[in-house]
Amino acid sequence: MVGVEDAREFFLHDPYVLLNLEATEAARDEVALLWYDDLHETDQRLIDDAFADVDALFAGRVAGYRACSTPYHSVGHTMLITVAMARILDGARRSGVCDASAAVPGLLAALYHDSGYIQDAGNDSEVALSDHERRSVDQLMRFCASARIDGPTTTLAVSAIARRPEPRRDASDIGPSASDADADATDREPTLATMLLYADLLGQMADRAYLEKLLLLYDEFRRTGVDAYRSEIELLRGTAGFYGSIAKRSRGRLDQVSGYLRAHFADRAGAARDLYSEYVGKNMDYLASLLTIYRDEYRDRLRRLPTDPNGLPLAN
Repeated sequence: MVGVEDAREFFLHDPYVLLNLEATEAARDEVALLWYDDLHETDQRLIDDAFADVDALFAGRVAGYRACSTPYHSVGHTMLITVAMARILDGARRSGVCDASAAVPGLLAALYHDSGYIQDAGNDSEVALSDHERRSVDQLMRFCASARIDGPTTTLAVSAIARRPEPRRDASDIGPSASDADADATDREPTLATMLLYADLLGQMADRAYLEKLLLLYDEFRRTGVDAYRSEIELLRGTAGFYGSIAKRSRGRLDQVSGYLRAHFADRAGAARDLYSEYVGKNMDYLASLLTIYRDEYRDRLRRLPTDPNGLPLAN
């Protein structure tokens, strides 16, 4: 676990240590540090059980389901987004927007938001993963039923996933829709959906190896029948516009979430900075130089992960 003093030291010397918590145990420890003092023991056990269930689900240890076969949407990806969600919620609490009652549904939504990528044991067709949003809700409801979670909490968590605008990467409509992303902040359900949207965006795009992992995302698109891009370099080019379009279309909401993160890091690490947006910016700056200067050698410039014999990064 990264304690408060350690966090402040990392903040000064290597902030990525605070952002790149991909291991399930490390992510769970961070969530516990931020939230467990304010949660009843029953809710603490519930979140612990959810972490264990998601880890088992992605590893193929839940009866009736195959192990995760999508290298980008992995358990590590889920943990990055869950930690980002915990931090946004913490900052929102410190800003007076929500209280501890938002933690359980918000964290459950983050933990299960991409669980729909897990295939049924009898289905080896990756094309079926295009229906992952509905399947994620089904996985969340499976866990809620087995854990006997009360109806209101289940409804809030399910709603956060179901109402979360899904960012699109095609040229016709990049970014979240205005109707849901700009929902009234006084309504807790769309607020959780909006927080989850930006936890998903910022959590993955601030990853130190985000650009390397985009090669895994292209391979995943190719294998699951998503034909938004014809090549890796086209996906890299599209990503540069993807974040810029979202930032432009949803500036008010993004600024609000950035404020929550500054409130969080002011307490967590002693400096009121939004580390996520800062490191998304660093990744986008490097991507711009990659596309401008090293266009024909982009793979040679993406070396933060080991590669397989085909030159693809190895997923964590």
